[in-house]
Amino acid sequence: MLKLRRIALPLVATLAFCLLQAQVFANPALPGAASGAAAHRPSHATDNGGKGHAGCRKGSRKSRDRARPKCAKAKVRAKLRPGTVQVPPAEVERVSGDPDGTLRVLLQAGATPPTVGDPLVVPVSAAAPDGVLGIVTAVKSAPGDRLIAVTRPATLDQAYSQLRIQLPDATLAELGAIPSASASAGKLFTCTGSGPAPNFDIASDFSKLKPQFTLDIGRPEIFFLLSGTAELGVDLSSKASASCKYTGNAKFVIPIAGTPVVITIKPSLNGSLSGEIGAGFTWSPRIALGMQKGPGVDQSFHTFNKGVIGSPSFHGSAQAKMFLGVSVGVSVAERAGVEGTAGPQVSAGVKANGDSVCLDADASLHADLNAYADVFIKRWSFTIAKGDFGHLQLLHVCKAADHPSHPSNESSRGGSTNPRSTQLGPVTIFPMSTGSYNLPWDIAAGPDGNMWFTDHDGSAIGRITTSGSITEFALPDPEGRPMEIAAAPDGNLWFTDPANQTLGRVTTTGSISEYDVSKYPTTSPTGVTGGPDGNVWYTFGNGVAKRTPGGEVTEYHLGNGWCGTTAMPIVTGPDGALWFTSCGRVGRITTGGAITYVELGSFDDVFADSIAVGPDGNLWVGTISGNTPVDCSIVRITPGMGTKWFPLPDNVCASSIAAGPDGNLWIIGGGNGLEIERMTTAGQLTGYPIPLGWGLIWGGVAAGPDGNIWFSVYGGIARVTL
Repeated sequence: MLKLRRIALPLVATLAFCLLQAQVFANPALPGAASGAAAHRPSHATDNGGKGHAGCRKGSRKSRDRARPKCAKAKVRAKLRPGTVQVPPAEVERVSGDPDGTLRVLLQAGATPPTVGDPLVVPVSAAAPDGVLGIVTAVKSAPGDRLIAVTRPATLDQAYSQLRIQLPDATLAELGAIPSASASAGKLFTCTGSGPAPNFDIASDFSKLKPQFTLDIGRPEIFFLLSGTAELGVDLSSKASASCKYTGNAKFVIPIAGTPVVITIKPSLNGSLSGEIGAGFTWSPRIALGMQKGPGVDQSFHTFNKGVIGSPSFHGSAQAKMFLGVSVGVSVAERAGVEGTAGPQVSAGVKANGDSVCLDADASLHADLNAYADVFIKRWSFTIAKGDFGHLQLLHVCKAADHPSHPSNESSRGGSTNPRSTQLGPVTIFPMSTGSYNLPWDIAAGPDGNMWFTDHDGSAIGRITTSGSITEFALPDPEGRPMEIAAAPDGNLWFTDPANQTLGRVTTTGSISEYDVSKYPTTSPTGVTGGPDGNVWYTFGNGVAKRTPGGEVTEYHLGNGWCGTTAMPIVTGPDGALWFTSCGRVGRITTGGAITYVELGSFDDVFADSIAVGPDGNLWVGTISGNTPVDCSIVRITPGMGTKWFPLPDNVCASSIAAGPDGNLWIIGGGNGLEIERMTTAGQLTGYPIPLGWGLIWGGVAAGPDGNIWFSVYGGIARVTL
């Protein structure tokens, strides 16, 4: 059964984190620069002066380029409003002025004069590198039969009746996202401090990360996900205290062709060193970061797994702090809709302790992002999580004097007393091949012996056989965004589509019908389940509803205490009632409509995120705290409403839960989205990492008719063989 992921992180922060592909050094111009530790560079680190990867070609016809694949392009569907003028780039000579105030667009002779009061669009081009989106306030003559169009800022929905942008399913290298300017050594950092300048050497390669970005002004909806493995190499050397800040001019630009939308990323690097230190290590963290905002969906998520760490070298006794992030901007005609910084923040220290020297390094994801959604759409607003997330201990390594480094036997710090092990479990991924924009959301066992899932971004319902064959059935509305799915007593599967305010039915042959529930006081149906009374039960913004086989809908409102349009999972309980989550409480509703609650805490303190009936006949609920950093637990609730709490270790949150045929619970949200967890009813956890190359376990988990566990990952469906 699915969840709402209210775990905090940012949004397009992620895109940012991925694009830094530069090798940077501390300023050697300072006197007495010390040499660093032995070089630690990722095997694919960019070492070409910031020119990026040879990668793909952007439409070149040269014979030497034809062997390289073409760069992947964004998918854009646009329709201008009547009266909007889109000026071809060839007719634009120059753009000047203030993007937040008045812009002056110099048009070539022969250009069609725009009309005062109408929207004007100039796509990104050489003459207009940031594009133009404005309302024309004046049209003036210029020498040479040219024209000057004067504009004030406008939003996308003022110029477009329809605009949907999707980045393709491609890595950064395949997108051709390379720096627009390179930075040379000696101009990258400005350092301050006394004594010899430090050596601050970072090599990085983010080309294998895969960003996904969707902006749809019709809903409105914005979605971003970045997943994959980064490769970092860090070398530090200092004999005194110093602070260094990146001041290079490297910049990464992804223009969305045919529109005034641009994604811009710049390195944001800084560090401070104190004492005498020499340290170096390689690090390949696995990340999946993103957010989705839209009708019935308001989620931010972050996953952070330390991945592979190479053998470190170190000496001295000192401390170092580093922010290895980026400054990101998603702009419309140079007006920022999203801006800020995000990336890994690392604290490292070398300390002498008797006859040994130890290196400790910890990391977290740091985000400081701001959203100005009304730049995209008038009167739209959303927020992005800020703070530090996913704290990890990267290293605790000690060595004796004049002896090689060796790992310490000390266990990692932090976490919970809840016992947990990790193993390379029998996880198999079945990729989806029906399109480039697949986002499987929830999954459920069907009455036909197959597994059925919702493809949120593919606007489809999918079926996968137990042998792994996938078939998708398109929704009647291509703009649909199905979320949860469940088998019902009528022999069909039912799903929710909060974007269209519909409740859908799919037969086992793939025939789909959708029923508009907006005529009722319902807002955005989310959770769904087959009821013990033969009806379909679903949750919505402020209540629970049932639909009879004849189509009659009855709604039960929750009243005070509900927290808006957040998704509420719902299940049929072992006592013949329906159980659902409702912010800081769990609700129970009888088939006659009587509602009672189990209070777990205030909404600020705890959020009930997922729910399932366990193999022991109790309800099991995943919760997220309102604290920073986030703490997660699982709560066992008996049918008599007794509770017992099981705190979860760091980096594990139960965003989805299902009972397995093996008598255990299976949890999505382990390893920061990079593992599926098995939990016994006594609280013992075992993690099963997903195969490399798959960035994120996305949402639903369910037991299959084949006796195995099935769950959704970004771009595919996965199976744990029991």
